[in-house]
This record gives sequence, C-alpha cells and structure tokens, in this order.
Amino acid sequence: MIIAMMAALFGSGLGSGVRAGVSFVEQRLGIAEAAAEPTDTVITVNGSLVSALVAGTIASTLGRGARFAFWLGAVLGAAGAGRLDLWLLRRLGVDPEKLMAQARDAATQQAARARARMEGESQPE
Repeated sequence: MIIAMMAALFGSGLGSGVRAGVSFVEQRLGIAEAAAEPTDTVITVNGSLVSALVAGTIASTLGRGARFAFWLGAVLGAAGAGRLDLWLLRRLGVDPEKLMAQARDAATQQAARARARMEGESQPE
C-alpha cells in the first residue's frame, strides 16, 4: 500500500505538471485569455497528498498495484487534486500562503548557510 501511495504521489506530480504546462502553453498562444489559473512565467508543480492517499488506497483495495496507482494519481493531479489539498488545509485552520512563505524563507536561509560553508571551505588557509 505504501508503494502504491508513493507511485500515486509521483503520478499526481506528473499530472499536475502536465496540467500546468498545458495551461502555460494555452496562455502563451492566447487560446485561453481568461484562464482560471494565471501562470505568468512561474509554473507550480506539486503532488497532491490527498490524491496519493486516495489512489494508493483504491489501487491496494482493488489489488491493482503501483502502476494503477501511478496512473490514477496522474489523472487526479491533472484534474487539480492539489486544490483539494489547499481547501483541506484552510478548513483545518492552516494558512497555505503563510506556510509556503515560511518554507521559502527556510529554504533561502539554508541555501545561504550552505553557500557560506562552501565559500569557507574553498578558501585556502
């Protein structure tokens, strides 16, 4: 079941990436002028935890395995299951934007620390 959930999470990320890519191309070609998801030049691709749980559980229950879970996760990711994740976080009282800002800050701080360590190690003594 865990392998099926991991496969579904990977599939969900793939489906989300395909969805973001199609939306980006449509916007660039002017096909969808009033797109529901403006993508300027940043494409966000993320796997949906909800779709991973659902697809992994369904695949395990039906006895289909990781391949089925992957494709089911890809379909759910392309359908926008990531929005459901955000909805659930908001319902639980978690602000997703604040959470993402904190994650970006932590990643920036870690990158700066790693850069400082690399610069310190590369200088001859």
